Amino acid sequence: MIARRPKIQQFENSQIVGNVEIGWLTNRGRRRDHNEDNLYVFNAAGTDWESRGMLLAVADGMGGHAGGEYASNIAVTTLDQLYTSESITAQTPSQDALRQCIESAHNLIFSQAQSSPILKGMGTTLTAALISGSTLHVGQIGDSRAYLIRNCTIKQLTNDHSLVAEQIRMGLITEEEAACHPARNIITRALGTKEKVEPDFYTFTLEPDDRVVMCSDGLHGVVESDKILELTLASPSATAACFKLVEEANENGGPDNITVVIIHMKPIKPFWRRLLRI
Repeated sequence: MIARRPKIQQFENSQIVGNVEIGWLTNRGRRRDHNEDNLYVFNAAGTDWESRGMLLAVADGMGGHAGGEYASNIAVTTLDQLYTSESITAQTPSQDALRQCIESAHNLIFSQAQSSPILKGMGTTLTAALISGSTLHVGQIGDSRAYLIRNCTIKQLTNDHSLVAEQIRMGLITEEEAACHPARNIITRALGTKEKVEPDFYTFTLEPDDRVVMCSDGLHGVVESDKILELTLASPSATAACFKLVEEANENGGPDNITVVIIHMKPIKPFWRRLLRI
């Protein structure tokens, strides 16, 4: 018997692939005149996601009006080009594919930054997720985050590469002190800022009804994780949750660009419930 391909539904700011619902949104915030954030969501209708996995990413550029926006755009464009190219196949291990995408993006950003005075010093954070079946692979550099929401709790999956986060991990300051620390915006690792890149990689097993929230610091910097949990669970869809979270960040001042991607591993209904459409 030939297995039936999962149904694909695509809308503005959302995509449903079988039981996987994905929502996304980016916003410049209230105090910035342009948006240096970028995001990437694979195109289910146009790629072989069943063998390659589902690739998603959030990037937060830095380096001024020209540099930051350009760096984050290079990051997500490179992810798309490699993800859809023949250099990544079904036989490529997922973490290797993720590493290849991140390193290629870094090399291009670094090269461009060295070749143009106006782009010198540009870089970007990048949090990329590759979902293969029930396995979640995350590659991350900078302070854009990935959270896991499970059983009405929220857990940060990634470690921020920032000065205050490192001081918290060393026990030098508390999280409360970090929230108002004058150096809270200093990033210690990013794509394109140094010749060598040192991303972190993580692997997790997903369960039915899990939600993965990926976001730039324009969200997590002004909205507490418990509020992210509350608004996400109270929303009727992943897309609605993205809009609620961006609205909350803007209500809290919107000091930075805001980007969020939410993946919901919706439970598969038993056959009899699907048959009766309940």
